[in-house]
Amino acid sequence: MKKTLTAGIALAGVVAALAGCSPQSTADADEVRILFSAPLSGDSAESGQALLNGAELAADIINEAGGAGGRTVVIEAADDEMTTQAANSIASKFAADPKYFALAGFLDTGLAQAASVVANRSELSLISSFGCGDSLVTDADNVFVMCAAPDANGRVAASFIADQIPGATFVSISIDVPQLDFYFNGLQAVTDDRDLTWASREVYPPSATDYATVVTNALASSPDAIVSGSLQASAAQVLSQIRRTDPDVLYVDMLGEGWGSTFLDTAGDAAIGAYTQDLGLGFGGDDADRVAILDRYQDEHGTVMSAAAQHGYDTILAIAAAADAGATREDLEDKLAEIDADGVTGPISFANGKRADERVISISEITGTAPEDRTVLAQYTVTSDGKISLFE
Repeated sequence: MKKTLTAGIALAGVVAALAGCSPQSTADADEVRILFSAPLSGDSAESGQALLNGAELAADIINEAGGAGGRTVVIEAADDEMTTQAANSIASKFAADPKYFALAGFLDTGLAQAASVVANRSELSLISSFGCGDSLVTDADNVFVMCAAPDANGRVAASFIADQIPGATFVSISIDVPQLDFYFNGLQAVTDDRDLTWASREVYPPSATDYATVVTNALASSPDAIVSGSLQASAAQVLSQIRRTDPDVLYVDMLGEGWGSTFLDTAGDAAIGAYTQDLGLGFGGDDADRVAILDRYQDEHGTVMSAAAQHGYDTILAIAAAADAGATREDLEDKLAEIDADGVTGPISFANGKRADERVISISEITGTAPEDRTVLAQYTVTSDGKISLFE
């Protein structure tokens, strides 16, 4: 199902109907203030800043259309430094303040979960833009998740390999993070279903700076493909080492963060021919309204609207849709469960639970060393019950 409209178009009609009749919240009655947490410093700052840029663009477009239920959407950024300690500190400092309508953002599951515990004590809802782990919807009462479960990313990576090379042998090279098993579960499910062979699993610690051993071990079985569970710069360094030995092996991302400038600058020409996985529809498409948002983002920030930026955008769109329907801080969870919005990443609804009901994941071939140099080769629809199918 293809439904992608600008926030302005999607909300304008509802704004006209609801302006002036939204109930007063305990915060400023004229604004919807969203505390937005992202890593704005450190190694993940590129993705964190993109997440925030997308959120701020959504707020601008919504406000240009009259606001959310007649209220101005205000984004207040907080640097969580990609650490649990900082995320806890943000939630502890601000969650009890009634001027905040919602807490949103987060690139990482662990950070979102830590902040949610503190926010829940103050009955503040949290919408995780890019932290996708199952624990957010199974262990927290106040969290909504914008992206598909991590096992879906694994399923998509393995499905793409099976579609390209039936019966392929592949290996994985991954950073050791707590949610890694979820990605592996998805890989294993498709490996079993599609008669693939998973020859080895190479895992390195987050502190690693030398990847020679994991690359040597991975290439020992002469695989048809390598699944990357590495982040940006480290993914690029791993790829560069692989290309020196095997310039043709398929190199397919499974994390879905969308390899950006950090990856491309580090890998250089070695990036060409690699396959990146983006949560969402990617940079292209033929929907004029969606393209207008992508173009405006590029005009304002000088770069393409990455998967992180698109999810930041849609997070604010979802919150604004709930506010448009009359939500207050106190009943935001109930109103989010009722929304049906059209975002840049696809349709957004939470009718079946606290994870978005339907998401799209794209696989693109990198064709050059600029972020926009990629061609979408396959897209998969992922539903909140874990099923995937080719996107149509």
